[in-house]
Amino acid sequence: MNIIACLKAVPVSESIKLDSAGNLIRQDTLHLNPPDEFSLEEALKIKDRNPAAKIIALTMGPPQAEEILRYAIAKGADVGYLLSDPILKGSDTLATSYALSNAIRTISGETTIDLIFCSVSSYDSGTGHIPGQLSEILKMKGVFFVTKIEEVAENVVATRKTCGREEKIRFTTPALLSIEKNINTPRLPSIRGKLKSKKAVIKLLSAKDAACDSSRVGINSQTKVIAWFKSPAPGKTMGKEIAGQNATEKCEKLVNIIMEAIKP
Repeated sequence: MNIIACLKAVPVSESIKLDSAGNLIRQDTLHLNPPDEFSLEEALKIKDRNPAAKIIALTMGPPQAEEILRYAIAKGADVGYLLSDPILKGSDTLATSYALSNAIRTISGETTIDLIFCSVSSYDSGTGHIPGQLSEILKMKGVFFVTKIEEVAENVVATRKTCGREEKIRFTTPALLSIEKNINTPRLPSIRGKLKSKKAVIKLLSAKDAACDSSRVGINSQTKVIAWFKSPAPGKTMGKEIAGQNATEKCEKLVNIIMEAIKP
């Protein structure tokens, strides 16, 4: 059983900054995206039950993102891959999913991948796009919003949230799962794990190593940031009520507001 845990290095909340192009500056202190703690823990729980299982931690980011891979190894992951290249800067979710999928294909050329674990979203952007996009690009079955994994053998049995309820499903591997927060209690790194992580050799992948087409990543991403703003203080809102006689009229007004906002 080989599992890829997709992880993300995010800025600590107090240090989030954007450059003039609206891209997050990731040169300051980074740590593991908090929701990723839960998806990584689910992979580690499988390894607890099956010591022969291999956990491959994968992230895309600047060189200092290597630290979250060492953190994952300290917890019990076997190896870390860092996809890092200046041309990847500014990638939107689609470009990121494309680059990560290429990295996964590169890794799968060395070993068969049975499961890919992602968290539902990240703290710095929160779009939740990556799991679905990865599943589609890789042509791999996707099981999203997983709240419980009961069995991992010839088949996987899991519970997922869907349309306001939960359902138990059984499926075969390979598969990609997005894991909900609070599905478990993440463990802390052990002293032995920390010592192992310091000696671990992180495997670096450039965009070329992952066979990425430069026209599909970085500043060539298909979406652009046109504006950004800080979240409102607790207890305050930044919304605006749209008046109208019915839903159709309100929707038309909303579309007009959006179209006006995105005019060049």
